[in-house]
Amino acid sequence: MLFHVIVNPSGGSGQAIRVWRAVERVARERGMEYSVHFPTDTYLIRDIVHDLTNVPDSADMVYLVIIGGDGTLNVVLNGIVNFSRTAVGLIPAGSGNDFAHSRGLAGSYDQMLAHISDVSRMRALDVGCAVLHTCFDDLGNHLDIPEKSVLFNNAVGLGFDAQVCVTIQHSKLHERLAKVGLAKLAYVGTALPLLRRFQNFSLQIGDARYEDVLFAAIMLEPYEGGGFQFCPSASPYDGVLDSCVAHGLGLADVASLLPKALKGEHVGAEGVEIEQSPSYRLRTDHPVWIQADGEVEYRTDDVSVRVYEKKLNVLGLEKD
Repeated sequence: MLFHVIVNPSGGSGQAIRVWRAVERVARERGMEYSVHFPTDTYLIRDIVHDLTNVPDSADMVYLVIIGGDGTLNVVLNGIVNFSRTAVGLIPAGSGNDFAHSRGLAGSYDQMLAHISDVSRMRALDVGCAVLHTCFDDLGNHLDIPEKSVLFNNAVGLGFDAQVCVTIQHSKLHERLAKVGLAKLAYVGTALPLLRRFQNFSLQIGDARYEDVLFAAIMLEPYEGGGFQFCPSASPYDGVLDSCVAHGLGLADVASLLPKALKGEHVGAEGVEIEQSPSYRLRTDHPVWIQADGEVEYRTDDVSVRVYEKKLNVLGLEKD
């Protein structure tokens, strides 16, 4: 088996490079056959994956091993051409690593490579797709571009959590904390000051309408934002998406609920709505940021989200 290893040079604020050096030693000791790719920027990752996976249905499986985090995995996901002939393994080296946390991807590098090499540990996971019917830039100007579609494997979020992602992308504090494994602290440290100036919004989601909304998250996995379990029952095996809408909350409420969300103990609290559905249509009263697996590009006021069942083959998971 030939494994195409993709190392994100900026993953985990440089952590991915350090992880790969250690992983490579183990891979050589195990006699693994691999080809390694070092894209010079994140955008090239998608091009590399596109070229590797643009194969006919009759081709051999293409095995990818990603050294990076949730953002890198999202870029890879959106670069895959032939999903049926592609399988992806992940060695976590990001700042949040929510997907790895949700799927139990942990242990020594020797254990992780052994699991990735064991094809009986390959499982097909659901994938989400968000279609932005409108796109706005960071100043709120409407962009005259076609509908934008993006796949995700953790979550999409509208509003406050996406605003936090935007802020973190430009945060030197986050970069420093991520290097020492404290990305969760960076999220909280960024979120709390933002609460005072964030503009809440009105949200129509399906037949329900909510006012004074802080954020809405649509999730396939229980963890996002560096370890917050906004939808603790979310699963990539059940063919549905879990949603969490937070609305009508004051500063004290949010400060109280955020720590509880780390353990999923916010469920049932006043102002927190949890639902399940294979698809959603979300409309807001003004453009808000939207993030997919922590990646942010546009604001929107109209987005559809749906699930594709058993779309992505993932290596190294627990056996059935």
